[in-house]
Amino acid sequence: RHGTTPRESVEDAKSAIRWLRKYAHYLNIDPDRIAAGGGSAGAHIAAAAGSIPGIEAEGENPAISSRPDALVIFNPVLDQSPGGFGHEEVADYWRDISPRHHLGPHSPATLILSGTEDHLVPVSMLQACAQTLRESGVRCELDLYEGGTHGFFNPDRNGPYPETLMSMIRFLEEHGWFPHPA
Repeated sequence: RHGTTPRESVEDAKSAIRWLRKYAHYLNIDPDRIAAGGGSAGAHIAAAAGSIPGIEAEGENPAISSRPDALVIFNPVLDQSPGGFGHEEVADYWRDISPRHHLGPHSPATLILSGTEDHLVPVSMLQACAQTLRESGVRCELDLYEGGTHGFFNPDRNGPYPETLMSMIRFLEEHGWFPHPA
């Protein structure tokens, strides 16, 4: 729509995270508690920022981390290999931009929320990614919503929107990011 590539979107996300860290003092935020999230392609961008080295905008300060400290991703597009969703857009550089192929101990704690009837993002692929993260020693939760399709979590779909919000809050509370209300 805007004539940009997925690579530029990942660069932008990393720049935004770096900007938050750089100005954390002025924003009154903890630079070590920056979470990234999104749904579908937005989840891809967040996951790429969390796991993929490189893909940085020119002129950035590499001394400031562009990796989020946690991810909350909905229906995430994590696999851009041949057969993966959106491969045709990144065919020439899919290995560089496919989060699934870069998951490891450097990846942030991750909460994945998806519907069991998502025909764009296979549950089996999400399960494999979650297992890879866990085997790497990274905290990863996979919350599956029975019968949910792609975008099931949106409030205009009369789906489990409140439940997904509570899951996200619980995940961040357990991570020590929110004080539990008394």
